[in-house]
Amino acid sequence: MKQIFTILILVLTCGLQNVKGQQSEITKTFDKYIEATKSENIEEQLDYYHPEIFKHLPRDTFLLAFKMLKSNPMIQVGNEKLVSVSKIYTENKSSYALLTFTQEISMDMSNMKDEGGASTAISFMLIELNKEHGEDNVIFNEDKYIVKISMTNEFYTILEPTLKEWKFLPKEDDTQIIIEQIIPKRIIKKI
Repeated sequence: MKQIFTILILVLTCGLQNVKGQQSEITKTFDKYIEATKSENIEEQLDYYHPEIFKHLPRDTFLLAFKMLKSNPMIQVGNEKLVSVSKIYTENKSSYALLTFTQEISMDMSNMKDEGGASTAISFMLIELNKEHGEDNVIFNEDKYIVKISMTNEFYTILEPTLKEWKFLPKEDDTQIIIEQIIPKRIIKKI
């Protein structure tokens, strides 16, 4: 009986260490992804997305969108912080988790300051941003004409036998079809 108890403790300890190791791997991969978003090599950040996403949304489309965002001096994205990594679920040798992080977007609207109708356009934009992100997460500095948005985002994190490291898949309405093709529905419900 004592041997069974000892074996159980060893199995549980090894299992917990494995889970902590996997969560640490997810965190490290996320940190590398954030570094890639700040580098000049825009294509590098796409390497962190699950390859299945590019069958539905072409890689070139992503590249163009990221290049436009990076080259737009009016928009700054940063201050990314990892909030949490969910419990990791494994099925058929693939592992899944949900990563939650925050980031801030700053939009400099100062070039519109003296244009006619600018305040009306910004008011409409603020209404939409408040609806989408919540009033507490959208701040407009009227003196500088800068909008700051605090966002919470989620990525499904996926590790499959064919992948060398964890890959990300944004949890968004427009990626739902892709998510359902990659992640088993019972895992989606648990996460």
